[in-house]
Amino acid sequence: MADKKGVYYSRIVSQIIFLTVFFGLIWTGFTQVWLVIFGVGVIGSLFFGRFYCGWVCPINTLSRPIKWVYKKSGKNRLKTPSILRKNVWRWVALIAFISGIVYVKTTGLRLPVFLIVVLIGAGFFLVFGEETFHKYLCPYGAILSVASKFARYGLIVDKSECIGCGKCQEVCPNNTIITLDSDVRYIEDRECLNCFRCEESCPVDVIKYGKT
Repeated sequence: MADKKGVYYSRIVSQIIFLTVFFGLIWTGFTQVWLVIFGVGVIGSLFFGRFYCGWVCPINTLSRPIKWVYKKSGKNRLKTPSILRKNVWRWVALIAFISGIVYVKTTGLRLPVFLIVVLIGAGFFLVFGEETFHKYLCPYGAILSVASKFARYGLIVDKSECIGCGKCQEVCPNNTIITLDSDVRYIEDRECLNCFRCEESCPVDVIKYGKT
């Protein structure tokens, strides 16, 4: 239990720090530095999974208070519309994102492309479940989902000890946990955000981060 709390609070601290850094870079006009941070996240995902998503990304950080408000209100967000349940949309978003950066650089237009993406993500979180943006619309996720395919480490369910309660599935923000035979759960590595919510929710402690 102590380890779970340690990971939980470490992740919160990490998210707050990087959110502060992000808005600091936006304020000072050094947004290109965030590309470096994201680049480090992509390289890291080749080995350790999508830690950028769960521990760094400002979009994911802003989803936390929105989720808290919905939980306190007892209301549910809308499910992902069927028209958006296609991976092609995040590649379209990535092309639009890159095009926006190129346009700003070539024209000298002062357009906060990075901030716009964050605000769009937060807007979707206000209306739809978290997976809508994370899994189908996030331009960063398009790149990280490919890079993380090669990761040697990730969150793993001990299938021999899993009791099939499904609590991990309930809290997964990216709907990346699937049900196998006998209700045993399995985590799809490439879509896992490494947010550790599944580990925190597991009542029998059979979800651990390790070599896949």
